[in-house]
Amino acid sequence: FDLSQLSKLTWPSSISGLDRGFMFQAVVSQAADIFGHNVSQKAHQEGSAQQELMRRLIDCMHDLPPHAVVGALWTLAVLGLRNSRLVAALADAVAESPRSFSTAELGTLLWALGTLGFRCVPALEMLGREVGTRSVEFAASDLAKVAFAFSTLGLRNAPALDAVADEAAMRACEFALPDLVQLVWAFATLSFSRRRLMAAIAAEVISQVGR
Repeated sequence: FDLSQLSKLTWPSSISGLDRGFMFQAVVSQAADIFGHNVSQKAHQEGSAQQELMRRLIDCMHDLPPHAVVGALWTLAVLGLRNSRLVAALADAVAESPRSFSTAELGTLLWALGTLGFRCVPALEMLGREVGTRSVEFAASDLAKVAFAFSTLGLRNAPALDAVADEAAMRACEFALPDLVQLVWAFATLSFSRRRLMAAIAAEVISQVGR
């Protein structure tokens, strides 16, 4: 049982309206066990379990495998926990070895950073270059996540956005309708005009709506 699996525990709370504080207490206890630490009863009583877990995550950051880094960021994003120090440490862990992350993991990482509003330009520029280099390997849904992240953060990252536009224009039929809508919103938000992409999206939307 690892952190990437643990992060999925937060998903029911995000879709069912369950109390996130309650869910977080469960996540805290399990994550602490994973890292070989015990979150003290005192910490729970004082309501400082969140801070203790964040500190322990930062302490062992360089020992985390890629899927655990992704799981941690995903969990923070879903729970809406904007701990800038921890998010920065996770982003630095990605920056050290971006090639060790799969394209699906990179898509999730960028989605989480966008959701958390983490606008660390150096880390995001590095991730943008990685997207540009490996865009052909990205699934359609992950390309949509990339566009969402940069548009939400207000960053016109040319390597990433050009790559997303080119791939999406060629593979528009692979995108679900919500992802196509997200692409249009993202490029419009950034005033990043790509006529070929918009024409391909328009044709695919008409095709999907007409089915």
